[in-house]
Amino acid sequence: MPKIIRDIKYITKEEILQLLEVVDNPRDKLMIKLMYATFIRSNELRNIKISDIKFDEDYIHIRAENTKTKKSRLVVIPEILKKEILKYLRDNGIKTNYDNTQCLFQTRQSGQLTNRRIQQLIIGYAVASGLQSIYNEAKDKRKLNAVTPHTLRHSGIIEALNKGIPQTVVMEQSGHAS
Repeated sequence: MPKIIRDIKYITKEEILQLLEVVDNPRDKLMIKLMYATFIRSNELRNIKISDIKFDEDYIHIRAENTKTKKSRLVVIPEILKKEILKYLRDNGIKTNYDNTQCLFQTRQSGQLTNRRIQQLIIGYAVASGLQSIYNEAKDKRKLNAVTPHTLRHSGIIEALNKGIPQTVVMEQSGHAS
């Protein structure tokens, strides 16, 4: 069951590692790590283009049209994650040039991932890892899963704050106004 602080669901770093243990797909593992480490939303993740990643400056440009707030921002990529992105691109024969407008994460069949598919993947891995539970029920009687893409975002934010990263930095990185 996730922990809840002021209605914010999150899982611990140990639980993130438990989740990653069951992920055997390199693309999916990288997506989970990116959501956790950079606090990005699933829509922002699915719309990252290769040209948005500035490898020499260690950040990803999140375009305004892909954000909830319609404001662009830059998110820092941890060095270890940058290496994993480069390996993922190399392993898939994808060029890292700045004019490559291909989305970072693709499906074999249809191209760009959907938000719904990202959600299905995260929920499936959470079930497989033993972390998934139903934490509530919506007004329309849908069961609400405890571990979702947004839970990963919140988990990364909580971890960063617990590490002592200033709140203003976390707010800027996550795109939160408050």
